[in-house]
Amino acid sequence: MGGKNSGIGTKPTDISKRYRADFIQKMDGRVTAVKALHERFNALASDLGGLESLSFQEQSLCKRIVFLERHIERMELIVAKGGTVEVHAYIASINALAGLLSKIGLRRRAKKIPPLHEYIEARKQLEPTALQQAPQSTEPQPSKGE
Repeated sequence: MGGKNSGIGTKPTDISKRYRADFIQKMDGRVTAVKALHERFNALASDLGGLESLSFQEQSLCKRIVFLERHIERMELIVAKGGTVEVHAYIASINALAGLLSKIGLRRRAKKIPPLHEYIEARKQLEPTALQQAPQSTEPQPSKGE
């Protein structure tokens, strides 16, 4: 069951009660909630100057922020549907989220980009010249004598 065409996956479709560093990668990426987690993580990383500019510690905090946001949303959804949640756990989650956000900062950071001449030089090294990329014509060329 859960084969390629059955539509039933074996990956989780929402976060678990306990945090794991690879929680996003282990989830079913086809589900809207999981796509939203990916988008949040990418938006957060982008606001901090891009994933490549983040240290391991900052990336770890970003994952935890996304996890806590979803955890808090789930508690709020339970309450919205008439259920109850432990108020102390809810407040603790809000405080933990606020603490993590204050650690990474609440302002956007500019993405570090190289000076233009370095960018152009790097592009030249990565891309073949236009002559090498031009497709060769398969039509016969007229000789000079014609």
